[in-house]
Amino acid sequence: MNPQILIKIENLSKTFKIRKGIRTFFTKALREISFSLERDKILGIAGESGSGKSTLAKILAGLIPPSEGRVVYQENLLEKGKIQLIFQNPYTSLNPRMRVGEAIREVLYYQGVSNLDLETHRLFSLMELPSYLRKRFPSQLSGGQRQRVAIARALASYPSVLILDEPTSNLDVIVSRKIVDTLMRLKEKFEMAYLFISHDLGLLSYITEDLLVIYRGRIVEEGSTQELLSSPLHPYTQLLISSAKRDFSSIPEREEPSQRGCIFKSRCVFKKDICKEEPPLFLKDRRKIACWLYQN
Repeated sequence: MNPQILIKIENLSKTFKIRKGIRTFFTKALREISFSLERDKILGIAGESGSGKSTLAKILAGLIPPSEGRVVYQENLLEKGKIQLIFQNPYTSLNPRMRVGEAIREVLYYQGVSNLDLETHRLFSLMELPSYLRKRFPSQLSGGQRQRVAIARALASYPSVLILDEPTSNLDVIVSRKIVDTLMRLKEKFEMAYLFISHDLGLLSYITEDLLVIYRGRIVEEGSTQELLSSPLHPYTQLLISSAKRDFSSIPEREEPSQRGCIFKSRCVFKKDICKEEPPLFLKDRRKIACWLYQN
């Protein structure tokens, strides 16, 4: 594997089993996802609600197992804590009954840190949090402060990769910008790689170098962020960009797609007969594009 590659995802799929009464359903959240994340890079993932972004994040962080495929971290030399996930809502990662300083001390303890107070103080300082907040519970902090504590707790594991799943979507514009600026500063200081998941194309344009667009659990377009956003090729990417002023959740949903053909065929105005039968994948303009419109 290329020594610059930190994470390599190979044909990752995830199927969930859902029971409703006496009936059992299977829903496929991810479909043969493959990509790489290089050292010191910021890779963005875009897609509307329900596209599989958060499922992918949880698999990479080791919170749920994949159904198929694998995640390779530095040729399988994965150390616990080296990939950390920052959730949209820090309440999902912070114990509401534990003081936030103790939450960070707990992680440092399991990392074998000797001077817990000193290192906790350093992490609070890095996140521009007053030291006195260490004695407070999550409910006693503002949304921005809770997210900073969640990031400090992730940093306590000394990770190589941060997965940021909509980390600013619950915050106002000013607080969000400050959080993003802090994340960029930390990236340079610790030379981490980021996987940044967001529905905000403006934010992704600002901070990411490369971008994946996911629809119904499948990558439909991949390439340089600026090229992809300025000249989208896949019809779904075009739809996202044209709808950027609205929440992606406002885009009308369609029925669960069939397993055959293009994942986007039921919503595509350009569909051909072949789109119903074969899943496409081509290379065009140094980009991966899953669309039969670009068949050579």
